[in-house]
Amino acid sequence: MLKDVVERFHAYASTPTLEATLKVARREFITLRGDLFDSDADYEARLGVFLDWFVCDRLVRVSDELRSPAGHYIEAHFSSLDPDELALAEAFRDGCLRLLRYRKSLKSGAGVFEDIVLGVKITIENASEVFIALEKGQLVEARVLDYLGAFLVSPFWLPRPRDAHKIIVKSSKVLRSSFRDLNLNNLEDRSDLLRFLHRIACLSNRSNRYPHVEVSEIFKELPDSPLV
Repeated sequence: MLKDVVERFHAYASTPTLEATLKVARREFITLRGDLFDSDADYEARLGVFLDWFVCDRLVRVSDELRSPAGHYIEAHFSSLDPDELALAEAFRDGCLRLLRYRKSLKSGAGVFEDIVLGVKITIENASEVFIALEKGQLVEARVLDYLGAFLVSPFWLPRPRDAHKIIVKSSKVLRSSFRDLNLNNLEDRSDLLRFLHRIACLSNRSNRYPHVEVSEIFKELPDSPLV
């Protein structure tokens, strides 16, 4: 059901109401995270992450109301959603990008992860439906939502370069104390977290484009300037 809800949000992002704003947002996203070409091996995943970001993390004015596209969609269509769909849509709207380290899989299909920025462990209930062939310790960026007390992730996620893991973890620990009281459901409150994740994504994209350059060389400035 989550996949259906996400597809509805993404389809809404492409409607005439948001078409112009979506184009502007795509340029912003590329500025934040690096070029996005349909020839990229990870194009579908990165496009999905972009659309998730647009519908959940970017405020848009529609009919004099300023809220996320997901908020506008729910306001316009909540009467046509059954209670479970509505709860899932609201959970996705309030979900947040997070940087996770894979720990282990459970027999139920769930997966145990560590949020390396916040320093907490979380169990992702739909992990086996979303993540493919993760190695222990792998870092991934994924949108996490709290659905009726259970943690789920969006279908769209991105791995981070294995050779950059130590640098990324070190940088995350530097920021951890400043994020201790972070309200993940508040767009304004989590802006610095998003800046950090965008920075890592931009460097990851650069390492994919320039494989002849050592990953450690590309990421070496991250600990000293994690929010640039």
